[in-house]
Amino acid sequence: MKAKLQFNKEGYITAIPVNCIINKARPNCGATTCEINSPRNSIIIEPNLPVIEGKEISMQGKFFPVKNGVKVKEIKDYLKTTVGYKKFMTTPESFHKLREAFNATGEDLHSYFMLFDESHKIINDARFRVAITAILEDFFKCKERSLISASPFSKEDVELFKQEGLYTCDIKLEKRYKKDITVISTNNTIQTLKDILSRNTSRQYFIFLNSIDTSLQLVEKLEIKEESNIYCSGDEHNKNKLYRNGYHQFHHQIGNFNKYNFLTSRFFSALDIELDYKPEVIIFSDYSVARNSVISPLDDTWQIIGRFRNGVASTTHLALTTPEAVPESKELILQKIMEEYNAYKLVKGYKELLPHSFQSPLQEFLEHLPIHEYIMPNGELNRYRIHNRLNHEEVVGIYQTPETLREAYLQCNDYFNLTFAEEYHGNKEMRLGKRTYNKFMKNMKFMEEFYYFKLNEPLVNQQQKMIFNSLKKEDPLLLEACQLLTREFIEEVRFDRQTLSREIIKERFNRGITRLPVIDLVLNTFHENRLYTESYIKQELNNIYKIAQLEREAKATDISRFFETSKRRTVNKQGEKGYLLLNARYSLSGNNPRPEFKETNTGILLEVGRQFIAS
Repeated sequence: MKAKLQFNKEGYITAIPVNCIINKARPNCGATTCEINSPRNSIIIEPNLPVIEGKEISMQGKFFPVKNGVKVKEIKDYLKTTVGYKKFMTTPESFHKLREAFNATGEDLHSYFMLFDESHKIINDARFRVAITAILEDFFKCKERSLISASPFSKEDVELFKQEGLYTCDIKLEKRYKKDITVISTNNTIQTLKDILSRNTSRQYFIFLNSIDTSLQLVEKLEIKEESNIYCSGDEHNKNKLYRNGYHQFHHQIGNFNKYNFLTSRFFSALDIELDYKPEVIIFSDYSVARNSVISPLDDTWQIIGRFRNGVASTTHLALTTPEAVPESKELILQKIMEEYNAYKLVKGYKELLPHSFQSPLQEFLEHLPIHEYIMPNGELNRYRIHNRLNHEEVVGIYQTPETLREAYLQCNDYFNLTFAEEYHGNKEMRLGKRTYNKFMKNMKFMEEFYYFKLNEPLVNQQQKMIFNSLKKEDPLLLEACQLLTREFIEEVRFDRQTLSREIIKERFNRGITRLPVIDLVLNTFHENRLYTESYIKQELNNIYKIAQLEREAKATDISRFFETSKRRTVNKQGEKGYLLLNARYSLSGNNPRPEFKETNTGILLEVGRQFIAS
C-alpha cells in the first residue's frame, strides 16, 4: 500500500498522511507548519532544539514547546485547558516530560497523532543519543503516526520501519528543485579552504563542520577569530571548551551572524535560516583530524543546503580523501554482533542460575561487553543502533579516494547539479593537525576547577552539577581520580594516566565499587604488541592478585587468559624467555579504566565469568 502527499500551487504540503514513512524529497515544504495547523491533536518530535526555537518565533502561541526549563506542571495545565486542538513540539530528550504529564492527567498519549520530523536522525543518531530510540516504543503505540524527512531512508531502513506497520510515501524530486554543488577532493583541507575564502573576501560564509575542536583550529590558523561565530549546543561542556580556548563568540541559537559562521550538526537539518542575502555555504570534512566530520550526501549535504529559505550563492563540499578511511564490512560487523550477542545471552542465562549474592559481579562483567551498547533494557538487540553502525561505515568508505567521493554523489544525481574538482598542495603548506595542548597545565586547570567548585563534596546547587557533568564529559578518568585519590598524589605522579588508572582501580576495589579488579589491572599493566619476560609477567600478576586478594600463585601462562600470545620465545638480548602479547581479549576504551570484553569464544567467556565469581 502506498500513500500520497498532497501539495498546493505554491509547493507546500496540505495534509500529512498517517502511518507512513514519508520521503518529502525536499526541505522547506511546510510539513511542520501543516501539522501545527491541522485539525487534530498532535505531537511533533524534532531532532534538535533550534527547530523548536525557530518555530516559537514564526508560529508564536500555536503550539506548546517542550524543552529545557519547561516544567511538567505547565504541560499538565495546558492539557487541562479547553482550547482547540492540542499541539506539542518536543525533542527526544524532553519527551519524558510529556509522558509524565499525560500519565498524571489521565490523557491518552497514544490517541494523539505523532509526527517524527527529520526522521532519518533516528538511525543517524541512534548510537550516541539514547532518547532518540527510547521514544519509539510510545511512537509505535500511537494509533496514528508518521515518519517524515527530506532525506530518504535506505532500503534496509525502510524494511525496518515497515515491520511496525508503516507504509511508504515517496515523492520524486522535480528537476527545478535540484541544487548546485561543487565537490572538491583535496589532500589539505585548511589550505584549500584558505584559497576559497581568499577568492572573495566580501562574502559571508556558513561553514558546516561537526567538530568544535576543528572549528577552533580553523579560526586560529586562518586568523579570523574576530570575524567568526561558532554555533553549537549550549551545554556546559561546549561552553567550557570554548572559554578555555579564549573564545567567547559562540551561540546555541541561530542569529547575529558574523562574516564566518561555523555550525555543528545540531544545525544541519529542519531549522530555517532566513537572510536578506545569499551566503556562500561550505561543508567541511576531514576524516584525519575529525572522524565524526564525515558527511553523507543525502542525509547531510542535502539537508544543509535546505536550511536557507532564500537560497545560497554557492555550495561547496570540501573533503579530505585518504586511504585511512577504510570501512569495516557489513558482513563482518553483523557476524561479530551476533557472535557477541549469543555469548552475552549464554553468560546471562548462566548468571540467572546462580544464587543472588553471586549475580552482582557477573552483571558487572556483562556490562563490560562491547555488545552491551546494542542491547535494550528488555534484553533484545537495538536494531536502530546496528543500522547506525552499518550506515556509518558506509559513509566512511566514501572518503577513501576522489573516485569513491565522486561515485557517492553521482548516486544522488536526482538531487544535485554536480561539479567536481581536485586540489592538491605540497608538504610546506599550512596543515590541520590533531589538536594539542600543554597537557600538564590543562590538567592543572581541570583539577583547580574541580576543587574551586568544591566538587569533592556533595553537589548542592545546579552550577556544581553542570560543572561536574562538563568535567565528566571532558575527562572522566581525571575526574574520577580527583574523586577517589588525593590532590597531592595526583600532582606527585604528574597526572600519569597509567598510574592514576591503576590507583583508581585499587581504590574502587577497596571501597567495594567494583568486584572485578583483576582484568582492569592486567590491561592497565600489559599492552598489545609488546614483549614481556616470564619473570616480569609472574611478578606483575602476583602483585595484581595480591591487590585483588586472590590466594593463588601466578604463572607466566596466566597472561593467556587476558591476551592472545605468541609461542614461548626469546624476548631480549639476555636470552630471557617470554611472550609477545597479541590481541587483548578485553579493551580499555578512551579515558575509562573499565575494560570492555571483546572475546567471541564463548568457552573462554564462561571460564572468565566463573573466575570472576570465584574471586
